[in-house]
Amino acid sequence: MSKLSGDIWSAPEKLKGEVNTGFWEGSASLSPDGKTIYFSSERQGGLGGKDIYKANLNEEGFWVNCRNLGMEVNTFFDDDAPFMHADGKTLFFCTMGYNSMGYNDIFMTQYHKSDSTWSKPQNLGSPINTPDEDKYFVLNAEGNRGYYSSGRSKGQGLEDIYEIKMPSNFLKPIAVTIKGKATKNGKPIEATIKVEITGAH
Repeated sequence: MSKLSGDIWSAPEKLKGEVNTGFWEGSASLSPDGKTIYFSSERQGGLGGKDIYKANLNEEGFWVNCRNLGMEVNTFFDDDAPFMHADGKTLFFCTMGYNSMGYNDIFMTQYHKSDSTWSKPQNLGSPINTPDEDKYFVLNAEGNRGYYSSGRSKGQGLEDIYEIKMPSNFLKPIAVTIKGKATKNGKPIEATIKVEITGAH
């Protein structure tokens, strides 16, 4: 992990805790509150190939309670490239399992906090998915524009980055983005912002 301060990035630091092992780990995505990380791993004990896991950040800065998302999300094939949307419940990932159109397709599932379950993964379909390699999908906070990598034949190379305006009938995640500046005597300062929802809206 590297942190941006102004226009300077800190030296990368290896994440502490249960995330990194002697096996391949990658494609990490943080929850909006920064307390949960979703990542893909080839560690032992998975369903097959790469599986998607989650871990929680404790007060000492260690990632703990690492657990496989299970058969609600993972398959016996490679499951990779998790991306948790800004709404904190909609997870996108790619897999060769389920009803894939090609080598890798992008799917979406939603977390139900009430009973700690995931909805049945849905294939995002055409034109996002193709018979070729499609992966690393991310969606902006508004839910109207996505970006992903695809290995389709008409690209510039083996895999290109594409932008797509999401269809009007796409299930848009609900997220609120708050923007502003914290200043003191007219100069920017670091600040911790706390937002409270005081009633139903």
